[in-house]
Amino acid sequence: RRAAGNQNHCSSFKGACVMSTAETSAAAAAFILPCSRIMRRQVCQFIAAAGAKGCTDEEISNGLAMNPSTTRPRRGEVWAYGLVTDQLGERRATASGRSATVWHVCAAGLRALGLPETEWAADRVVA
Repeated sequence: RRAAGNQNHCSSFKGACVMSTAETSAAAAAFILPCSRIMRRQVCQFIAAAGAKGCTDEEISNGLAMNPSTTRPRRGEVWAYGLVTDQLGERRATASGRSATVWHVCAAGLRALGLPETEWAADRVVA
């Protein structure tokens, strides 16, 4: 009886704004699109400014006062464009003590930012 009552109660909400995960993701992407180019540039600039030290996603989020759920996708995009790398294999502890990847700017990232290529770039490091 109770289940049936709940079922009837819930059926009164048909037509309410309920989005699937895919719809939510698409809506979020549409919302962020106008700003994403600027945020990608900010993330790349922050990593470039770190120089040889590089930075973790947490450091980028804290340094830019940007939500980590925004920072990580933007950093992933600049990585996909070949502007930053984790090829040095460095890791550093986060505030919680967990190990995190350290990201470094590549020569392509410096060019994209209009910075002199004489600056430090991860893909120029000779092991």
